[in-house]
Amino acid sequence: ANLTTWALVGDGKLDEAIKTWDRYRTAGSSGAKSEYRGFYLPYRALLAELAGDKAAALGFYEQAQAIGELHFVKELTRRYLVRLVEAGRRQDALAVHDDFFGESASLDPAEARFRASLSAGKPPANPKIDAPAAASSLLTDYVDAMVLMRQ
Repeated sequence: ANLTTWALVGDGKLDEAIKTWDRYRTAGSSGAKSEYRGFYLPYRALLAELAGDKAAALGFYEQAQAIGELHFVKELTRRYLVRLVEAGRRQDALAVHDDFFGESASLDPAEARFRASLSAGKPPANPKIDAPAAASSLLTDYVDAMVLMRQ
């Protein structure tokens, strides 16, 4: 479903891509941490961003964060943090940042600048999602995350 979804995005068929990804969402496992299949939520958030629905994207990111799925992909966590600040939730963004990236004193310079931008309420805009690149990089992130989860 992942590759098909992003191929549809690349073809400019966003509505069809969302429908394809939404068919993937049911966990089908009584032992699952949530009602959704693994990584449905963060990638659904990206699709909501592509559709221009920031509120829905934030909701999907929040649900993904709550079940620990954003911790596998740094760029998704950063996108979530920007959405939190845009929603006027700067303190929440800082708390999530510190939970994910660690104490301020141990951050590399680039991450320290990003945290400072969150603290000031002026984070950089989320990078535009390039559909052809997204299919490749997100699939790689997904595979990496699945390997980590199974270890």
